[in-house]
Amino acid sequence: MTDLAGNVFNMEYFTDTTDGSGQITVTLSNTPTHDNAVMVFCKTDKRLISNVSRSGAALTITIRKMAYDKTDDPITGALSNLPAGVTEQSTKQNTDSANGYSSDHCTAGAQSPRLPVSHAHGVSHIYEHDHTPGYTATDLPLATSESITVVIGYAF
Repeated sequence: MTDLAGNVFNMEYFTDTTDGSGQITVTLSNTPTHDNAVMVFCKTDKRLISNVSRSGAALTITIRKMAYDKTDDPITGALSNLPAGVTEQSTKQNTDSANGYSSDHCTAGAQSPRLPVSHAHGVSHIYEHDHTPGYTATDLPLATSESITVVIGYAF
């Protein structure tokens, strides 16, 4: 246990843009008494602090997104824009029925004349996809190049 009795408590907030590693570095007005004397809160919605390291009064903070980006493109044969760690296996089934022509197999009834001697039947085409996502455990994505606000409370 670290006894912080008698220390001054200060609270500061910072807004900065995260780098390509999802990090921001802030410099506090005072040097915290101990690493355990620092509390960090991410005020930006749906973002969380995943790591804090300290060197004197400088804190390096790693920010992560609390959710994955969802697949939002139309599915046209393959899934796209999948979250990290999600892959897709796709199988295809193609079923065709051929054109059919007849010259003398349809009648309109006993009292009616026959239909014209030649007519065409329609073509049916079925193209099915079976999308089977596979999953691999992975960290939540980093919040890169985002404007983030953090609130930091600390004893010094």
